[in-house]
Amino acid sequence: MTDGAITMSLEPSAPRQLGEGGLIILWRDGTEPERREGLACILSICPHPECACQLVYIDGFVIDAQATEVCWDQEGIRLRLPAGSAPARAMLDAKMIAIVDPSSGDLPLCRLRLPPRTRCVFRRRGGV
Repeated sequence: MTDGAITMSLEPSAPRQLGEGGLIILWRDGTEPERREGLACILSICPHPECACQLVYIDGFVIDAQATEVCWDQEGIRLRLPAGSAPARAMLDAKMIAIVDPSSGDLPLCRLRLPPRTRCVFRRRGGV
């Protein structure tokens, strides 16, 4: 594990788990009886120091309740799976990405001019 990693033991029976560094896990009943599903959300602020915005970035990852812990570091977010599982750790891909203006709840476009490959374009609430 690298320095600065955030690790959280998973508790699927809880409605939510709040971790360090903006890691939040929301749990709900799964589609199968006796199963739970989780959504790990990483909250962060605009990463551009020259930008005056107060936007909050939300990256969401689906978690299976069979996992035992989640680890977030510079390489991404991974799940530790139960002993005997193959692989023992699984890298997660973002299933939800949003940018929110906390003062209004809007999903604004980024106001900072960035190269096309790094510019984020999101729908505004209620519009296309």
